[in-house]
Amino acid sequence: MLARIYGHLLPGDPIQDRSLPPRERLLNCLRQVLALTGTNEEARAAWGATYRAFIEPEPTEPVRAAYLGLEREAERRVEHWLAVLVEEGALPPGDHTRNVRFLLTVLNGLPFERAMPTRESVLVAETQTLDAAVDQVFSTDSAPPAGPALP
Repeated sequence: MLARIYGHLLPGDPIQDRSLPPRERLLNCLRQVLALTGTNEEARAAWGATYRAFIEPEPTEPVRAAYLGLEREAERRVEHWLAVLVEEGALPPGDHTRNVRFLLTVLNGLPFERAMPTRESVLVAETQTLDAAVDQVFSTDSAPPAGPALP
C-alpha cells in the first residue's frame, strides 16, 4: 500500500532518467522526496503532523507499526536507487546498507531544517548538504571500507 502511495505522490522515477549522469539522478531522487515537505508553513505543518503522529503519543504497538511501515518503504526506495546505480556500474556491487541509512538520515533531517526559522536560505544550505551526501555515497562505495588504524 505504501509503495502505491509513494508512486502516486512521487510520479516518475528520476533514477531511470539515463539522459543525466548517475550523480545528478540520485540528487533528483532526493530532491523529489524533499519536495513533498514543502517549505516554510508547509514544512512546519508537515513536521507538526509527524510530531503528533509519532513523537507525542506513547510508542504503542500501532504507532510503532505505522512508523516502521513508513521507514521500510523509505528504505526500499533508497535501496532501489542504489541498486539501479549498481546495475549500471556507477556504484560497485556489495552491501549498501550504510549508505541507505546515511541517505535516510539526510532525508529525515532536511525537512526539519525546512521547518525551522533560519538566517540563511534553507534551500541553498539544503543543496550543499545534498551535494555532500551524494558525494559521500559515491566516494564511500567506490573505495574499500577503511580498516582499523595501525599503531
